Amino acid sequence: MAVAACITVHNPDVARLGSVVDALRDSVEAVVLFDNGGAEAFLMARGLNQCDGFQVIGSGENVGLSRALNCCCAKAAEMGMGRVLLMDQDSIPGPHMVEELTRGFNGRGNVAIVCPRIVKEGEDAAIADSKVDSSEEDVPRAITSGSLLSLDAWESVGGFDEDLFVDWVDYDFSASLRDAGYRLVRENGVFLEHQLGNASPVTLPVPVVGRDGVRLLRMLRTNHSEARRMDKARSWAISLAKGRSRAIRAQEVRYVFATVLRDLLVEKNKRGLVDAYARGFREGIAHVRGKEAQSC
Repeated sequence: MAVAACITVHNPDVARLGSVVDALRDSVEAVVLFDNGGAEAFLMARGLNQCDGFQVIGSGENVGLSRALNCCCAKAAEMGMGRVLLMDQDSIPGPHMVEELTRGFNGRGNVAIVCPRIVKEGEDAAIADSKVDSSEEDVPRAITSGSLLSLDAWESVGGFDEDLFVDWVDYDFSASLRDAGYRLVRENGVFLEHQLGNASPVTLPVPVVGRDGVRLLRMLRTNHSEARRMDKARSWAISLAKGRSRAIRAQEVRYVFATVLRDLLVEKNKRGLVDAYARGFREGIAHVRGKEAQSC
């Protein structure tokens, strides 16, 4: 089944994005870049033009991640592709990643996403080396980067929610897929090194509960801006308001609480963090209520 790689571009590091594109071009039938800003500079720096197997869509205006992902998936479907490999502009795949991820679809009509194990650049290696029970496993959520997505599954759940701008887009989509009866499978032998913006290591180790008990690990501090935190909390409010099954909604609520607790443990300016999350959550609730009022 034909695969297109889809990369959302926003003010990229030209050299890093070039490495991503170079790593993908021999593994997929097409590479689609969505221009949320900066794609033209990348093309000029690399001396590239749109040609067979390489296309740029989008105007350069930042329309958000959800809209960009939906446009990329729609373009891939228009090109006759059956799956898309969703990639961030700074996560470089291994030479056989597409082939290795494809194994997870074999003979399974209810698999929507097959993803690799994510290694966050700068994070304690022990996190990536944590014990696993099998070569693959079902997971409740998958980040965008490295996810090999069935376009049939994408279409069947209505795509990514364009009410969400950047944060929680992929986790909300994961919940929608699982609520529709799809599986998300992680190939534990496939790794992807993933950059996390302006993240920095936490000085002191943090207790982390894993399959083999509690360990002290050095984690990453995201250093997200106030606006980014507000966007995340706004997405939480919108996502948690959806009429999903009780079990999946309970899982998502627990994961949001765990994320807030983790941030309170490792991030700086905790008062600002709480304030940004509170304001963003209120904005999300107002958005949901506004849509409900419009539908009456």
